[in-house]
Amino acid sequence: MIILGISLLVFAPILLLVALGVRFAGNRKALNSIDYSTIVDREGLHQWAGNRLFLLPVAAGLFGAFSLSRPMFGVLGWLVVILIGIVVWIWIATASDRFRPPPKGSSD
Repeated sequence: MIILGISLLVFAPILLLVALGVRFAGNRKALNSIDYSTIVDREGLHQWAGNRLFLLPVAAGLFGAFSLSRPMFGVLGWLVVILIGIVVWIWIATASDRFRPPPKGSSD
């Protein structure tokens, strides 16, 4: 069980690099599930999404550190990190609409 905690501690910096990569992606296409042909503000989207992705390395690091003293936190940590990953992915995919232009018929 301790190996799960250690793997979380190894995985946390990798997740941090991914979050930083998205956060500072600029105008490049960094997110796989986004249709960039409809996005107006790519930099804003990447900054917003990168900030949300920081939840993953924080959770992995905390649960990895806790699991060194209580190995059961390793199992719980992996479940939480996977769940947070799914929630953040859905959050980014659905909230990317705010970075698209308004519909043609709207008054904004």
